[in-house]
Amino acid sequence: MVVVGDVIASKIIEKLVEVGFDYAADQCFARRRRMNDERQRLKDALPRIRAVVNAAESGQGEITGDLNKWLWQLKGAVYMASDVLDDLDYNEIQKRVETDAAGSGPRGSKVSGFISDSKRRVSKFSKRAFKSDPALEKLRGAVKRLSEVAAGVEVFNSLVTERNQLQQQQQQQQQQHRETEPIVRERDVLGRDGDRKEVLQWLTRAPIANEDHEGISLFSIEGLGGVGKTTLAQVVYRDDAVRSSFSIKIWVCVSTRFDVKKITGDILECAAQRRPDVGGLGPLQEALEALVSSKKFLLVLDDVWNDDDLSSWQTLFAPLRCGLKGSKIILTARSEEVAEMATLALGGMANESMKLKPLDGNDFLSLFNRYAFAGTNPHNHGKLQSIGEQIAGRLGGLPLAAKTIGALLRSNLDDSHWMNILQSRHISDHGPQRDGVMPALMLSYYYLPKHLRPCFAFLSTFPQDHQFFKGDLVLMWMALDFIQQSPQNPAQALEDIGSRYFDELAKLSFLEPFGLHSTNPSTQRLEEGYIMHDLLHDLSSKVSHGECFTFVGDMSINQIPNTVRHLYSKTGDLGLLKDMGKWKNLHTLILKFNGYNDEHAVAFRQVFESLESIRVLRITIKEMEVLPCAIGKLRHLRYLSLDGRFARLPSSICKLYHLQVLARSNIETSSVLVLNNLINLRHLLPYHIPYGNIKGIGTLTSLQRLSFGAGAYNKFSELKDLRELQELRISGLRNQRHDEEVSLVQFRDKKRLQVLYLDWKDDSDAAEEYEKVLDCLHPPDSLKELRIVGYRGARSPYWMEKDLLKNLERIVLSGNAAWKHLPSLGKLPYLNELRLYSLTGLEQIGFGGGFQQLKILEIQDCEQLEEWSGFGAETAPCWPLLGHLEISRCPKLKALPPLRLSLQRLELLDVGLSDSPTFFPATPSSSSSSPSLTHMEITGCENLTSVAGLLRHRLSALRTLEISGCEALADLHAEEGFQHLHSIERLAIEYCPKLKMATDAVALTSLSRLTLSGWNHITSFPSEEACRRLTSLKVLRLEDWGGLMSVEGLKALSHLDVLHIRECPKLVQAAAASIKGKEEEEEEFTLTVGRLWVDDPLLLHVEPLRKLTSVTNLWIEDCGNLESEGDIDPWLLRNRTSLRSILLRKYSTAKSLPRSLQALFPGVFRHRRSLSAPIAAADALVSGMSLHLWLQRDAEGAVRGGRRCRLAQH
Repeated sequence: MVVVGDVIASKIIEKLVEVGFDYAADQCFARRRRMNDERQRLKDALPRIRAVVNAAESGQGEITGDLNKWLWQLKGAVYMASDVLDDLDYNEIQKRVETDAAGSGPRGSKVSGFISDSKRRVSKFSKRAFKSDPALEKLRGAVKRLSEVAAGVEVFNSLVTERNQLQQQQQQQQQQHRETEPIVRERDVLGRDGDRKEVLQWLTRAPIANEDHEGISLFSIEGLGGVGKTTLAQVVYRDDAVRSSFSIKIWVCVSTRFDVKKITGDILECAAQRRPDVGGLGPLQEALEALVSSKKFLLVLDDVWNDDDLSSWQTLFAPLRCGLKGSKIILTARSEEVAEMATLALGGMANESMKLKPLDGNDFLSLFNRYAFAGTNPHNHGKLQSIGEQIAGRLGGLPLAAKTIGALLRSNLDDSHWMNILQSRHISDHGPQRDGVMPALMLSYYYLPKHLRPCFAFLSTFPQDHQFFKGDLVLMWMALDFIQQSPQNPAQALEDIGSRYFDELAKLSFLEPFGLHSTNPSTQRLEEGYIMHDLLHDLSSKVSHGECFTFVGDMSINQIPNTVRHLYSKTGDLGLLKDMGKWKNLHTLILKFNGYNDEHAVAFRQVFESLESIRVLRITIKEMEVLPCAIGKLRHLRYLSLDGRFARLPSSICKLYHLQVLARSNIETSSVLVLNNLINLRHLLPYHIPYGNIKGIGTLTSLQRLSFGAGAYNKFSELKDLRELQELRISGLRNQRHDEEVSLVQFRDKKRLQVLYLDWKDDSDAAEEYEKVLDCLHPPDSLKELRIVGYRGARSPYWMEKDLLKNLERIVLSGNAAWKHLPSLGKLPYLNELRLYSLTGLEQIGFGGGFQQLKILEIQDCEQLEEWSGFGAETAPCWPLLGHLEISRCPKLKALPPLRLSLQRLELLDVGLSDSPTFFPATPSSSSSSPSLTHMEITGCENLTSVAGLLRHRLSALRTLEISGCEALADLHAEEGFQHLHSIERLAIEYCPKLKMATDAVALTSLSRLTLSGWNHITSFPSEEACRRLTSLKVLRLEDWGGLMSVEGLKALSHLDVLHIRECPKLVQAAAASIKGKEEEEEEFTLTVGRLWVDDPLLLHVEPLRKLTSVTNLWIEDCGNLESEGDIDPWLLRNRTSLRSILLRKYSTAKSLPRSLQALFPGVFRHRRSLSAPIAAADALVSGMSLHLWLQRDAEGAVRGGRRCRLAQH
């Protein structure tokens, strides 16, 4: 199928008719009449061309071979015309640049300008006389080609006449997508309760003690494409019970290409939130082995296709075998053979699997209605409900079909629209199961608005499971001219229009949030990523066939079609670069290379010389000394991204007059950028790097965002003409004084400015100068975000005092030490975020207005802050929408205004409160009568005596409670508050010496992590009865209990992932006494512990620790007592079949170490030199499993990596 795009084609032809012909007639007066005749013929043909293209792309008729051929010819002619128009525009910009350069010459602009203009006139006359104007020749060729194509349009007029009312309605409906419609996100799974419970039960099931495999088990979810495999896996992956059951959770999309190196790197990136900086597979596997070693992990391998390469599976799984017993893998696949191959790689152990079937009628109809009637009740639309039932019955029970067709239907709740969908040939009585879900997906494509079709088709340029970032994709669409300016709003920024395009695709479920934030290589910031379902990627590939291509792995260059316009390549094959001349019409080229040498440099030069039409160029390469000068020949280039280490950019880059985006990573801020000719440049990326070395920055009048640093090449006054800026960050304001240069900038004239960062970062005491400068930087009233850092003035700027910035939504003030009083920021009607950092002189905050829209408030290091002025009983209700409140290191602040039920997160650190804040009572308009608080942390509030004001409310949503270092706190009012903490998962109470033990605190059935420290007056904890009720507890930390003598109650627990006991001296004494006592009779014992961390080996003799038999990781912080007191060899022998890692610190001599370890690791103990080193490490085989030993002699040194010995299995 050929995606021409009648909107884009019409726009280019119309521009050719209007602009190109005027140029041609002006250049060749004698041919003007003939050119006018040509122009008229194209004008007449344009409506018929538009009608045929629209009919062909409507999906209602068959596209014959002749029509397909004609569409390709039209597309080629349109692209050619686009290039010609681009050339004409380039030539005009070049003339302007040369004229400006001549006019600013040092010897007088009049003479040089006259000479330059005379040369240009002579050259122009010569070209006319001898008919050698290259631009004119290209224009003639484009006109001729378009005329030939237009002449053939008559043949296909019958296609237009066959179109029925459906297309006419469709054209109207495509423009009417509700702006208020939310992005539909999967929060649960309809009709999958039994499947979800089955997977959850498998995930949370403890490993069987006598299993003889490595400890890793596998569960496969199999089924048709679009049946909901990934969705089910996502739901269980995010389940709270799963989160508390695994130390590490990893999600990786595998897709059709099973690249072990890439998958291993993806696993590491997901686990560590950054891409590992290592080259080969070997180092990656070692890093992965170290990551999962002795940890219980969950790995989800989504959308796996590899069912025939056993060795690749074995290589992938090799480092994962070091994981803790109970680690699990889920894979989703369409074929059961994939699971069989993975199972074989794990050693042939029988895995568990699930054949996910299409949803049954009622469940599927409910899911379908959720998407089709989003936000409305289906029963209120009786006729639509009946039509919808018929449509749903033909979708084969596939959730992806329900989502895409439902999204298509909800765009217009009109009977005729729904009937048209029902009668479409793409919704057959056989349902999509016969040919897959593709026909239904194709219908959703045909109903896409015209302006979105090329944007969606372009996505197939990238490989499956590629992660898209909104801002980056929008800039590419803009560079490719996919974004159309609205005649009704010609001033609207292209970026804003493109952002709306993206949101529309997301609303229609063509793009879905990935659920995790990842680093965007262009901005170098964590951003929300989006992905496309693999079937939707197939659809995108289908509609862009022949135009978009992904070249990866060991593909043959011959597979790349000659018609390709958008090419993605990830390969080390130099042949691709050398043959790039075959695809000289490329508009997009995305290259990813690992290496670089002289041969690459030559090849890149050839690439730049051959790509005559390139618009988007992204190069990812580890290192390149200098970009070839030939890049200056890419006249059409609009988007240039260089990801890698580039020593410098060539001066020829200033000839890229059409360039809109320049993105660089590993930026060398010391090198000078000469960009003064790039008058169309809109974005310099990454945004947060201050550019103080751009020569002629004042000429970049199209810039939308700029991080500006005063430097040798750019002056502050150069900001004056940058009127298109939407975001401006200025650093180095300490160098500015109240003079004419600052006043000339006229910030108030920058009507599009929305974000302003002002940064002094100076210790100067020139307060009066600072105040004058800040007064001069009066922003426009369009400003939404303001950040002021390092300002040393004693007063606020007048434009803040007079409430002139009514549209402000976010304010950040940091390091402004002299400010004592802030203006009444609470009066700002749209302010939703306020952050105050290190305002060390601030004494009060004005509460006038009550912060009616405020959602986030953070105050840190305001040492003199004492009060909220203007707050009282008669004050209007304050901060009704506040959801996040954090106050840190404000020792003089004695009280807070009452909080709202909407508050979700509260953090108080080193605040001078004597009593905790309370909540406003619920109002009739409140959505809930109890607080929404989910996280509460109170630390270092030494004067705090009570938290009754908080805990006496029903904190039923609270999941995390941490109270620490509150020396005056005497009572938690557990009888009022703890009984309502039904959702609490994490509880930490530390170093509150006056606090009594809350007995209810250990009866919280949802609690998974419990930390108790500094309870010196408690001798026994916990009781067996309390432990029996801690059914979800996974992590327990007991630290610094001076009086603790018994932990016998722990034996009532079933399993702990982590048990940490340290600084309990009386418990150590009790353990020492028990060694000499009489051996007690064995009793029934159920407690299992994964990781055990103690500070003294004697604790291994205390009940119930001495009876443990399945510990996998043992850490002993201080082994000084090993030689003089007790023998832990019996304990080690009891746990020999489960132990995977042992860390022993602060041992005195080799003789003090356990004899069983000396037997297992004779090499280490034979070479005494290794034992004298700060760290020694070794491996051994115990019961067929690898055991790793760390020995660390120094007391303070951090645990570091040691030598890994690979041992063969025996």
